[in-house]
Order: sequence, then structure tokens, then C-alpha cells
Amino acid sequence: MKKWLKLTLMGVLVLSLAVCAYIVLKLGTDPEQKTDDKKTEEITVDTLNNDITEIYLTNKDGSYHFVKKDKKWKMVFNQELDAEGNTIVSIDSILKKVIAKDLIEKNTTVLSKYGLDQPQATVKYVLDNGTVKTLKIGDSIVNQKNYFTLDDKTVYTMANSDSGLFLAGMSAFINMSLTSYKIENVSDFALVKGNSVLKVGKKSDEEVKDKSVKSLMSFKLTEPVQASASPDAVKSLYESVLDISANGYLPYAEDAACGITGNNDTYFQITDINKSTETFYVGSAAKKGYTYVKRLSHPGIFVVSDDQLAFLKTTSFDIIDKHISLHYLQDLNKVVIKSEGNTYTIERTGDKSYTLNGKKVDYDKIANFYEIAISLTYDGVAVTTPGTGVVTEIGFYTDKASDVTQYSSYDPMSYSVTKEGVQGFTIKKKYVDKVVSLVKELAK
Repeated sequence: MKKWLKLTLMGVLVLSLAVCAYIVLKLGTDPEQKTDDKKTEEITVDTLNNDITEIYLTNKDGSYHFVKKDKKWKMVFNQELDAEGNTIVSIDSILKKVIAKDLIEKNTTVLSKYGLDQPQATVKYVLDNGTVKTLKIGDSIVNQKNYFTLDDKTVYTMANSDSGLFLAGMSAFINMSLTSYKIENVSDFALVKGNSVLKVGKKSDEEVKDKSVKSLMSFKLTEPVQASASPDAVKSLYESVLDISANGYLPYAEDAACGITGNNDTYFQITDINKSTETFYVGSAAKKGYTYVKRLSHPGIFVVSDDQLAFLKTTSFDIIDKHISLHYLQDLNKVVIKSEGNTYTIERTGDKSYTLNGKKVDYDKIANFYEIAISLTYDGVAVTTPGTGVVTEIGFYTDKASDVTQYSSYDPMSYSVTKEGVQGFTIKKKYVDKVVSLVKELAK
């Protein structure tokens, strides 16, 4: 019995292997099961011997006119602009040798079944001998192709990698960078909002060489006040201003319809190191979250997101270096403080040797006092008339210059700050009073 069962199982196994071998052999030889690796040969539909001089492209995003001058493509609006990128160059190449993937139908009478009665794109192109040709792009089909025709009779398919170029929008042809500068190439920046003017500029080489308060930063605020600018604040401002990319471009938009009058309340200017200045007018809202902006040297209107225009809210207080005075102790010859009718004069008499009103003072005490004195910073903007009646005056003197600041009563908590070229800022009284208190202690 056991021997019979063993023989039966062996027989079943052999039969199973035979069936499997037959299936594998059948699948390998059945032409219906074979994968056809043969690729469809491409069809050359049209080859040009003449150069293309003009292209008119219309698709769902708009109509575009290109002309070739000196072997370079330009877009034609109210004036000619260089066509950016490689899209138009690729279109030129495709039209010079039109290649189809498949021939679909000859002498068709029903273009609508291919979407060619209302094509996704129509391209009219003019040759240098005056010949005009037209290519129409129709519906897309599942295997990554589009129908197309050159004569409204014969229908072919074109690879999407080619046909997709004819569906490109404005951004494929126009440089959408409203501004594109490197910070080291910018000399001056101005922001005008009505009567409010903010101007930032680079310091001169002479200022940078001089180790005074005006030289320790490479940027300065020139309007509405003259003061050193915070390098971090200027960097942040310039990072916003010098690289703005538009979200849209309207080549034929009327300036007035976009709130651009030429006398706009708000505009900004960028001047490069070659003293070439670009002006940008800020117009009305385009739609929620966007604003019209006109680059004066450029035709048309750009549409820019409000996020990229957030720098328009920048104030002088945002830019100014908050240190009221900033010097190296070793560069100072003397410090003079006047308050409540008293004068306190600290003079350097040698290396780490100082006197106060002629009396020698310990260097560490002078160094401690100095750290407090140069820590004074602007902390607000005077919104009314600057204070009157000088309460305290602090002057720092070097071999080359003097830096004198006056602190006047402004409100119960603050002094207004006045120094050469600077006014309109405030500081808490307690900080100035602490400096006066310290020098009084040193004088005892």
C-alpha cells in the first residue's frame, strides 16, 4: 500500500512538471504573448531650406509675436524685447524639421474629432522668402502625443515633449525677474511713499577708512536723516528688494488702468555702482494678494505678490544703526559730558591712563563707564516736534573728528536725540541718566 502511494505521488509530480514546461514553452512561442519591441519609425513631415524670420503663436495663455534679428529672437510688443530662455529657439528648431510619430488620417473632413477645429495652439511662421506656413496642435492622446496638422487635411501625432512647447505661457519667453541685482553692485536705494523718503547708500572709501562712528558700517541712511545704517537691516532690505520675481506680465496693459500715473505716491529706485538708476512705480491692487508694478524702462505691467513687496513698509528706524555713538576706546582722546550745569571731561594721558577733570582714574573704572556710554541706542521715533531744552550732552573726540549728541526733554519717559544730521529719534531717559550718574561717581 505504501509503495503504491509513493508511485502515485511521483506520477503526479512528473505530470505537474510536464504541464509547467508546456505553459512556459507556449508563452515563449505564442506570437500573441510576445512583447513587440519594435518602435514606430518617425515620419519627417516637412523640412525647411529657408530660415524662419517671424513666428506668431496663439494658445490658451495668449498671443505672441516673435521676430528674428541678427540671429536672435525678440518678442514684439509696443517695443521689442529679447526673448528669454530656450523655448523659442526650440520651437524654431521643431518648425524647421517637423517630425511626426504617427500618420493618423489623410484628407480628413472632420478636424473636430482631433481637436483641430479649435486647436490648443496655432503657429503661423514666415520664411525669409515670404512663404507663410501654419501648424495647429490639437487634442492630447493617452500615449503622450498630440494631434497636429500642417494643411487641415492630413493629421499626424507629435510627441508631447515637442508639442508642449507650443502651449507655453508668457513666463517661458519673458524674463519675469522684476529686479536682479547683487548687493555689492548697488550704490543707492530710495523708497518714496508720498512725502516720506527713505534713502540708503554706500559710504565713501574715505568714510570707511576713518575709524569714526560714520565709518564702522559700510552703509548709511541719507534721508530722512543722515546716520549709519545697520548692516543686518540693509542686508535684509536688499535681499527683498534686489531679487523680485513677478507672478504675471501684462504687455499691453494701460498704465492708468493699473494705477500707474507717473506721479505715483509710492515708488522705489535702485542705483548701481555705475550710477545707472531704475525706477519702479507701485500701482493699484491687481487681485487679492497681488499688486501692479511698472518698471519704467520696460513696456507693460508686472503683477507682483504682496509678500514680495513687504519691504515697502520699511521705515528709517528699521534701517538706522541703533547705536547713537560707536567708537573704539583706544581711538578716543577725550569724552566730555555736560549735564545740569556741570562738565565732566575724561582725557587719555597715556596707554590705559586716564584723568577725569584732571584727576587720575583707574582704567578698569573708565573702561566700565565707556561700555555703558557707548551702549546708548535709539529706541523710538519722535512723532511730534523734537524736544526742547538740552538736558545732557555727550561728546566723543578723536584726532580727526568730534561726535556730539544732545538729549532734550521729549516726554516724561524719553529724551529726543539730536546730533549732526540726525534728529527725530528718542531714547529712554533712564539710560542717559545712568551714564550721568556713573560719571558723577567717578568724579567724587
